[in-house]
Amino acid sequence: MVNLTASPRIKRIQRTALVLLVVSGVVNYIDRAALAVGNPLIRQDLGLSVADMGLLLSAFLWAYAFAQLPAGALVDRIGTRLMLPLSLAIWSIAQLFGGFVSSFGQMFGARMVLGLGEAPQFPSCARVVRDWFNVARRGTATGLWN
Repeated sequence: MVNLTASPRIKRIQRTALVLLVVSGVVNYIDRAALAVGNPLIRQDLGLSVADMGLLLSAFLWAYAFAQLPAGALVDRIGTRLMLPLSLAIWSIAQLFGGFVSSFGQMFGARMVLGLGEAPQFPSCARVVRDWFNVARRGTATGLWN
């Protein structure tokens, strides 16, 4: 039988962690979708073709996909307390830079850095749940942040 009781301190840490993971996840999804929402205006402003926009949209995905494995290893090596804030800073700077670009190349770079910065989000969330939640509660916690 699994003991599901946790001290009030642990419960407070768990609730705080879940709230922060959900908030960072929401920001993560908003950041990655921003280009799609602003697509017509960005195309016009930068004089880009539909094919150029396709490359910009895929730049994030390729960087994100290729960075998943090393990001997970970094989370294991340096921990979530350092990796998640570092990740948030990187993707925030990339998104900020995306607002000041004036060419396809600059936007492509910003989207690549955004993908690299967002890659540690899910491995970090999984690690926080593993570290702070009882085995019997991990599914619920994962469902909430995901």
